[in-house]
Amino acid sequence: RPASGSSEGAVTLFKVSADATRAEPVTVRLGRASANRVQIVDGALREGDRIVLSDTSAWGKQAVRLR
Repeated sequence: RPASGSSEGAVTLFKVSADATRAEPVTVRLGRASANRVQIVDGALREGDRIVLSDTSAWGKQAVRLR
């Protein structure tokens, strides 16, 4: 479950690239949530995609380079 994500709303998450060198922002709509999981109802994520779950608020809305 993302740090910034409340249930039932749109949030921006950072999707990790296949080579793990970049994280690109994607907007998703969240559905029901529990203590450690949240349902992705709509957006540019697919099963198996990796996302950043920690607080990314300082990153803004631009892609970032990962080390």
